[in-house]
Amino acid sequence: MELAVVLARETDTDVTVVAFYDDDQPSDVPGLEAVDVVTLGADSRFDTAAFRALWALLRGRRVDVIHTHDNFLGSAGRVLGAAARTRMVDTEHRAHDSMTTLQNLVNGPTLPLASVVVGNSQTTLDSFGRAERILLRATRTPTRVVHNGVDTERVRAATPADLGDGPAVVCAARFAPVKNHETLVRAFAQTLTDVPDAQLVLAGDGPRRPAVESLVADLDIKDAVRFVGSVPRECVYELYAGADAFAVASRAEGFCVAAVEAMAAGLPVVASDIPVFHEVLGEAAALVDPTDPAAFGSQLGDVLTMPDLAAQLGDASAERAEAFRIERTAREYAAVYDDILCE
Repeated sequence: MELAVVLARETDTDVTVVAFYDDDQPSDVPGLEAVDVVTLGADSRFDTAAFRALWALLRGRRVDVIHTHDNFLGSAGRVLGAAARTRMVDTEHRAHDSMTTLQNLVNGPTLPLASVVVGNSQTTLDSFGRAERILLRATRTPTRVVHNGVDTERVRAATPADLGDGPAVVCAARFAPVKNHETLVRAFAQTLTDVPDAQLVLAGDGPRRPAVESLVADLDIKDAVRFVGSVPRECVYELYAGADAFAVASRAEGFCVAAVEAMAAGLPVVASDIPVFHEVLGEAAALVDPTDPAAFGSQLGDVLTMPDLAAQLGDASAERAEAFRIERTAREYAAVYDDILCE
């Protein structure tokens, strides 16, 4: 939704966002009045009435480009878009080797229906399975990279949250296996031996949260770990503004907007040593083996106890984030739309 608003504001693109469910409409994105939001009122992903409504919208409006995204609803949108003979851009946001076999079987076969397949990182494109790559080559479907963008000014305007007197490490991520919260928590338990007044603030929710809460209790660090749940984006930015470092121990990512937003806030970042973070975070972050809690904890401790290191990483973060401004992303997508319409 942020991207849709900036597309409408910064380019000559007229944007309509189609939300499958009534509760898909976000309320915390500034400037929503710049885009037309249509909700289809679905009560499940198999709601035929919602798909009929989408078909009627595609047939009843002048639609030059349909922009779909990965997995089931994206696949359904590509099928309907192909039936309506409308040009399409598809964006893949996740590393495909972190998706289930079923997800890839649903998503992959419809990719060639798009005029171009965009990866939010080169790492995402590189993660496509052999069958997907063969299919795209056979159908001569081009691929491109358009990195995700963040609203750097909005991030930096946030009022700092009160996180107490001790140094605070923030992680904003869904509690899912791929996010690897367990390694981060074990790492932080070690960090506490060197920085006993530190605290770890975990923003987000998801199926793995109870298991992570149980691990925190088993490690006897409940007083040092705060679960804040799912909070509005503005609250996440306030956490960043009040924190001393950001950490993420993901096993895989397509891009990781949260890490780049933390960089925009000028936070030193400690992250997994995985390909996408070399591409996106580069040398601005401290990258550590996500299977080694001891090494991760030691690096966090260094960041919290060595002001020069923290300042160096923080300055590098703020500079690196400038490469991922959302205005750039909007302009690149507008160029993609223009390119396929000129074919």
